[in-house]
Amino acid sequence: MKTPLFVTSLYLLLLSFYSSTLNAESIPLAHFAELPMVESPSLSPNGENIVAVSSYTGEKTIVVAPYDSIEFTSIVQLHKSKDRIESVQWANNDRILVYATYPKVVFGKRVRIGRLFAVNKDGTDLRQLQLNKLQRHDQAELFSDLKVLSILPNDYEHILVQTYTGRDKSPAVFKFNIFDGSTEKVVSAAEEIDSWVSDLNGNVRIGIKREYDNKTEEMTTDIFYRKNIESTEWENIYSYRSFKDFYVSPIAISDDNKTLYVFSDFEVYKDVIRKFDIEKREFGEIVFQQDKYDVDSAIIRDGRFVGAAYTDDFYRIEYFDEALKARQELITKTFSQYQSYIVSNNKDKTKFIVLAMQSNSPSKYFLVDLASKKANFWLSKYAHLENKKLTSKQSYSFSTQDGTELYGYFTPGSKGKDSPLIVFPHGGPGARDTMDFDIWVQMLNRRGYAVLQVNFRGSTGYGNSYETSGRKQWGKLMQNDVYEAIDWVKSQRLADTTNMCMVGGSYGGYVALVAGYQKPDWFKCIVSVAGISDLTEMVEKDSYWDGLKVNQKITIGDVDDKEERKDMDENSAINHITAYKAPVLLIHGENDQRVHYSQSEDMYKALKKKRKQATLLLLEDGTHFIDDPKNRTEAFEAIDKFLGKHL
Repeated sequence: MKTPLFVTSLYLLLLSFYSSTLNAESIPLAHFAELPMVESPSLSPNGENIVAVSSYTGEKTIVVAPYDSIEFTSIVQLHKSKDRIESVQWANNDRILVYATYPKVVFGKRVRIGRLFAVNKDGTDLRQLQLNKLQRHDQAELFSDLKVLSILPNDYEHILVQTYTGRDKSPAVFKFNIFDGSTEKVVSAAEEIDSWVSDLNGNVRIGIKREYDNKTEEMTTDIFYRKNIESTEWENIYSYRSFKDFYVSPIAISDDNKTLYVFSDFEVYKDVIRKFDIEKREFGEIVFQQDKYDVDSAIIRDGRFVGAAYTDDFYRIEYFDEALKARQELITKTFSQYQSYIVSNNKDKTKFIVLAMQSNSPSKYFLVDLASKKANFWLSKYAHLENKKLTSKQSYSFSTQDGTELYGYFTPGSKGKDSPLIVFPHGGPGARDTMDFDIWVQMLNRRGYAVLQVNFRGSTGYGNSYETSGRKQWGKLMQNDVYEAIDWVKSQRLADTTNMCMVGGSYGGYVALVAGYQKPDWFKCIVSVAGISDLTEMVEKDSYWDGLKVNQKITIGDVDDKEERKDMDENSAINHITAYKAPVLLIHGENDQRVHYSQSEDMYKALKKKRKQATLLLLEDGTHFIDDPKNRTEAFEAIDKFLGKHL
């Protein structure tokens, strides 16, 4: 499986991957339901080993392999099926940090509780990192936002961790020994700060406080700074109100501690990275921006802020660090048939893990070793789908009736303009579709169906105006954008819009359910996975979480406002059962922390009461993302059978 490649010059030569003659329908459905073979691979600082999350055993596990090998050693596997591995990273060449969560009901709401572990690279000495019983309150874990602030660069034994003791109103910062689990408090809880940021050397200098005002019903964020790391005095250097003022999200502090690098939409009304002068308390120059797209993330390597990323059709990284910039240019030329970027490197930047992407082929990892002048194909995320004949997405844009340019992706069906159409709106709605290989799209395309994705207004990535125009437009403007995209497909004669179904997950499930009553004659069937049927009920159940309350009040509606509540009721599918004509398939995980499964269960009961065609599939221990192999197989089989019956 490992294929050595040799270089005759600085540029690396790559093995070509040839497609087989098997079409998608010939591929067993179970292969589409498999979880990724490997995720989040990371090189040790010395470049000798790789740690990753893998599903090769059928369950998610942490694995370690020698560099340039697929000889995995499983070092951590969670015992509870409900537990989830969230992240994994090297603390040093020998010790690995694992952050995992498990579900728990708190105040009637299902939440995920975080736990941090340290383990040797060979799987020995697994230890949970937590405060001792004298330091923490019995219920501390219910409120703890456990967060690794720094892999201390000059300290082999310790890391810096933010955690909540339960005895203070906010979290403090502790130095954790990753070998024996001992702790030392380095920053006490202060000013009710709920999040901390350290500098390059692991000194905590920035604090972030979020506070909800019951009178104004606003969320205010304050950014605090301290000049002297020995001081307990914190200065408020910036404040903003959510959804009303220009926001600031700290990234890193300059080496001279005079400049704070931040995400902000200050005066440009889109997400950029810019400088913030700490002493003057004012915005400085923009460090990185894109003309058309929001900046997605900052790239941190070895504790340094070295680059930024954005998404056009694919995720792209641009480096400020000259060494990494030169290496990325080499990678781009080397893997010219792919969209590619570096996901991890060793400390001296001679070894790299590269992710290579195409819309019609599984994303795959390559290992690049500049010192030995070799590059190897390492692993595909979906090995059983390699070298199979899968369909490429096509990007498109069109102008709506009100003159707004919308963007999306279309995957052609096997029968061209006569192909049945699957409309597949994304979740969120604060998210977006991309050109990336999408296992759901490929599964839907398996029988030759065309698949339509649209980044309706309310989607992220295209600037403030594009996103904010979707506020309080659930079932209205955002919904209409999906319908206009269907009209565009019809006008272009890309698929048969008289023979189509809508399939969606989460918010996309809401869109599908709303389409079922708003356009009852358009669709042959409706599929909702973890979808919302009752907006009012969902907002009411989430209203006691302050941050979510503010977000939903602005983006969905205010349940305490008579007119807005009426509007949410009017745009809830559960209140329009009599209008349904198409059969409905409802799928929901019983352990969904985002959208309670009662949203699907209640919709099913309402449909059956009115003698409508409805099927309900509840997945035991299923999460919002259907990320268990057994559950995903069951869900995909149900969807495939349902679509095959009605299209």
